[in-house]
Amino acid sequence: MEPPRDPADQRVLRVSGTLERPGRLSGVLFGIDRAVLFLADALSRVVACIGLLFMRSDLQNQRTTPPESLWRARGAGLRWVWRHSLIQVPPPLHAQNRCRRSRLDPGRASAPVRVRLQSSADRRPRLRLPAHRCRSGRLRLRAGRGDVGYRGDRHRQPGRPSCMPHRTRTGRTTSEQPHERKAVSADFDDRAVSDWCLEHLGCPVAEHTFTAGNLSVVYGLRLADGREVVLKIRDDDARLVACTWVQRRMWQVGFPCPEPLTGPLPLGRKVAGAETLLPEGEAPEPADSPRLFAGLLADFVTCAEGFGPQPLLRPAPAWVHWYHQEDGVWPVPDDRDVDLNAERCSATAWVDELGAAVRERLEEVRDAACVIGHGDWDGRNVKFRDGRPLAVHDWDSVVHEPEVVIVGQAAAMFEGGPTGAGASVERTEAFLEEYQIARGRALSDNELQLCWAAGLWVRAFNAKKFHLDDFDALGRDEAETRVRQAGI
Repeated sequence: MEPPRDPADQRVLRVSGTLERPGRLSGVLFGIDRAVLFLADALSRVVACIGLLFMRSDLQNQRTTPPESLWRARGAGLRWVWRHSLIQVPPPLHAQNRCRRSRLDPGRASAPVRVRLQSSADRRPRLRLPAHRCRSGRLRLRAGRGDVGYRGDRHRQPGRPSCMPHRTRTGRTTSEQPHERKAVSADFDDRAVSDWCLEHLGCPVAEHTFTAGNLSVVYGLRLADGREVVLKIRDDDARLVACTWVQRRMWQVGFPCPEPLTGPLPLGRKVAGAETLLPEGEAPEPADSPRLFAGLLADFVTCAEGFGPQPLLRPAPAWVHWYHQEDGVWPVPDDRDVDLNAERCSATAWVDELGAAVRERLEEVRDAACVIGHGDWDGRNVKFRDGRPLAVHDWDSVVHEPEVVIVGQAAAMFEGGPTGAGASVERTEAFLEEYQIARGRALSDNELQLCWAAGLWVRAFNAKKFHLDDFDALGRDEAETRVRQAGI
């Protein structure tokens, strides 16, 4: 009797719903199974050829010129593809693999060639802007790219009396703890940034083009599909969602600004948001600056009128936050850990008195109707090209404040630069005149005084804060003129 075989060795074949042991017929059945597809394909081609015999006209006209050589025709086709930007050469296989593997690694090659049809929104020329490295070795961003809050070194005046040692909010002096807040510490690595881009932007990072930032870490990135974006990483804040919402709405109505690609999304212990990288702008001619800055701010306020109230935008950043609840004249600075109200000395006593008087003057608008505007309206964040608006940056500084506050701080600081010195009295007056023209309505005398008071608050706050750096941001003569204009 033949011993039973292992069931795994007893291969069976299902034919017509029954199980048969493999035999001579199995090879034939396997061959038929493989040949059916080829026979069906051959039969379809035969039917197609027979159908062509019944066509009563030629597929194309009779040629009168000799046919072009194959190599010459290939060359003409390649030249046609090269001249048309909408069609790009397919990437080789190794480039596709490199696209999937790439991370923020300076040693890797640049972004691979890509295959895609560009939409009308992608046809804007992409300018590759080089990063600039300062002597200290840090990469410094040119103005107009993403967060332009990088201040650089303060201008110091040696020999000035100072209120040192400065006392921080935690009670320690600056001999124990520096009062200057540094940029957001990077508790993430390049791979984390690239993975974040892959998850939220659909493509990893191919090249890291620049780094900047003050309260935020700002990366210029070139993605593996060729897009150039700006990634801004900062501490989480409820204001950021509303700021991004306003930026997106403004971009949708055609206001000159980067398109936000994501909202604030987690990245390590911080949040990050991405936006498109716009070409670099320039400062307008000095004679045109009041008209251009004021006109664009009027357009901003007008465009945002229909957005409705945005309570998450309040309170405003520190330099606009005159209505704070701190014990003293000054709010907590945004860029350093120091208690300005504890800095009491003869050199800044008049600034403290000025700040208190300005706050009292602005009490009139504490419960006034608010509009949406920009709280850091100066040449680092507002860029032009050939006398036309190019881009508004730093959308974390969007505010929801009374219009006189928004206009006043812009009029005082639109030519401020990193020192906080601001525009002159004459230029501030020109800005206010141009704003009224662009807005299409005249401000009352009281509204103009409130505008001057709002601008004076920013100037006094900067003067108090920058005294820690031994820098005079506001002279007494100019302060007295602005006090008179504010009706104080």
